[in-house]
Amino acid sequence: MVKIIAVHNQKGGVGKTTTTTNVGFELARKGYKVLLADLDPQATLTSALGVTDPEETVFSALQGAVDGKETRLPWIRLQENISLCPSCRKMADAEYLLQNEYGRENFLKELAAKTDGGYDFVLLDCPPAVGLITVNALVAATDLIIPVQPEVASLYGLVSILDTVAVIQRKINRGLNLLGMLVTQYDRRTTLHAEILEAMRKQYGETVFSTVVSYSRNSNGAADYRSLTREILSRLNMVDNK
Repeated sequence: MVKIIAVHNQKGGVGKTTTTTNVGFELARKGYKVLLADLDPQATLTSALGVTDPEETVFSALQGAVDGKETRLPWIRLQENISLCPSCRKMADAEYLLQNEYGRENFLKELAAKTDGGYDFVLLDCPPAVGLITVNALVAATDLIIPVQPEVASLYGLVSILDTVAVIQRKINRGLNLLGMLVTQYDRRTTLHAEILEAMRKQYGETVFSTVVSYSRNSNGAADYRSLTREILSRLNMVDNK
């Protein structure tokens, strides 16, 4: 069964796109077939991977589905084992596109189900908001990763995110699994960061990943994401091939 992992936080700048990209490429390196889906109107993931003016995007797939066409999520092969489903600026109109549609929360799930390619993982890079696109992502997902900065405001924001997730789990997607909270941009020299990390682990226990993504000029982010990917595979009871 394909694992569809949403990477979501309603706050911007917490490392959603960086996490999606690094985990995706590390999974591909390990031999898993991966699709990265950019759901953000800013198309940061798409542009970061060197894709400009794609002919087909998540938005065009959604538009086709609304129009009753037989559509799927488009993909562009990046390299061995990894592809991109690109976004575009028109994704800003997706909320309006879906708002009056019956079953509006299920469009992305249905598109993902039709997408061929034999993927082991689909990683959804969510927009920094809780709108219809994010709800669609949480309905389509089997699992959720929440990147969190070690800041007091982030802890308050977590409460809102978890409330949203609980509603989705209760009413629409009972199978949605909170895979973990990932502390990003962690500065080991900062006492406040250490205190917030300790507070998160005390409150949320093993839901917080053991891996933290460090922030410093000398940090090795790639090593952090390799560690995170190993932890993800372990939590999913999947084989770590490398």
